[in-house]
Amino acid sequence: MRAVPFYCPYCAEQSIEPAGDGPDYYCESCDRRFEVTFKGFGEAATAPAVSSSS
Repeated sequence: MRAVPFYCPYCAEQSIEPAGDGPDYYCESCDRRFEVTFKGFGEAATAPAVSSSS
């Protein structure tokens, strides 16, 4: 299944089109490429705390 964006995440215009077969999209308005990926369901896994050694 492919997630399809409805607007550009940078300029919010709707002039986007797929850029190839992968998850890449191109916005004609702001001339940027971006990628849409699915990260999963539920809460994100928590990263271990980073200790600051000073």
